[in-house]
Amino acid sequence: MKISGNAKACAAIAFAIICFLMLQVGAALAQPPRAQMEGVMQQIQTLKMWKLTKELDLDEQTAARLFPVMNGFDKQRAEIAYNQRLSMNDLRKAVKNGNEDQMKDAIRRLVSGRAALEQVNEKEIVELGNILTVRQQAKYILFMPRFNRQMRAMIRQARRARMGKGMEEH
Repeated sequence: MKISGNAKACAAIAFAIICFLMLQVGAALAQPPRAQMEGVMQQIQTLKMWKLTKELDLDEQTAARLFPVMNGFDKQRAEIAYNQRLSMNDLRKAVKNGNEDQMKDAIRRLVSGRAALEQVNEKEIVELGNILTVRQQAKYILFMPRFNRQMRAMIRQARRARMGKGMEEH
């Protein structure tokens, strides 16, 4: 199979972006947790926008409408995820201390956070339906789990590399 020069160029650009992001993720992991998350999230957003533009074959007008909406929902999800992590930490402490009132409160917050996340996801699908064609919506729904798995793998790899580097220094 012969690969066109344009396909090779796109593959080279994608590879360069992924390598750059892996380096940036590694560097961001050295920052305090909240700043670290924000830096990594910004880099992931950039990569997601680039990949979605290509995957959904977005024109400039559609992209200009889609990405602000998508980013708004991503920010809501990030805030919910942050609060979920805090609630999980509180639950661990409450279990360790045997405090049932604190356990109940943490469980209530976790359940509430899950419901809030589901609500955000449902609203996003409705909003995307106002922007994307049915085919683009379907491609988006198929794209997101794959993209999220790839990002988690990249972050795990960056963490492992960082931990390996830290072990070498001792």
